[in-house]
Amino acid sequence: MTPPTPKSTFALGVRAALFSLFWTLLFFFPSLRDHSHNAGFMFTGDILGFYWPSTIKLQSLISQFHFNAIDIHSFNGSSDFYVTPNFFGVHPMLVVYSLLARFTKPDGDAVRHAMVVVMAIEAFLACFFSLRLAEKYFRLPFGAAGFVGVFFAFSMGAISGLGEPEYLYTVSMLPWCVYAALEFSEKPSLLRLPGAVFPPVVMILG
Repeated sequence: MTPPTPKSTFALGVRAALFSLFWTLLFFFPSLRDHSHNAGFMFTGDILGFYWPSTIKLQSLISQFHFNAIDIHSFNGSSDFYVTPNFFGVHPMLVVYSLLARFTKPDGDAVRHAMVVVMAIEAFLACFFSLRLAEKYFRLPFGAAGFVGVFFAFSMGAISGLGEPEYLYTVSMLPWCVYAALEFSEKPSLLRLPGAVFPPVVMILG
């Protein structure tokens, strides 16, 4: 089988992106609308009791350029806030958001909405790269590859992960990590190395 031309590869990427965007919006629209006031999973269990308040603290610290802090609410005040094992305190998207939020003065509602947006972005990436993996490297037709993408990104496991963001932030990056590694292995070079390393770094930091 001859490899696809650059033009057809671009077209396949656009098709996969539009497909993934459609399913992401379909899945997350009820949670994204009205500034995430209807995101019911944000008002349950560990999110309400730990992840959401901790992300508010994260935004407050980083927006004031405090990158070293003791979390007095965890482990009897003996843990560094940014290396708490069950918290995504150095997730790149949330760090960037916290730096930009310095100019917008967000409140708890804005932080909640930002967390949902990050979940939606990660779900989009999971669907897109799962589809591209199945299509490019497993040679599945678009319909079957699309099923793989949707089944992975919006499965029951992913729905359960809405209540444990650190799980969702990590697992969603797996297809991109595999895709980047396989793509790099085809034409290894120093110029392509950052693109292969970036997804695992985001996955680890998440």
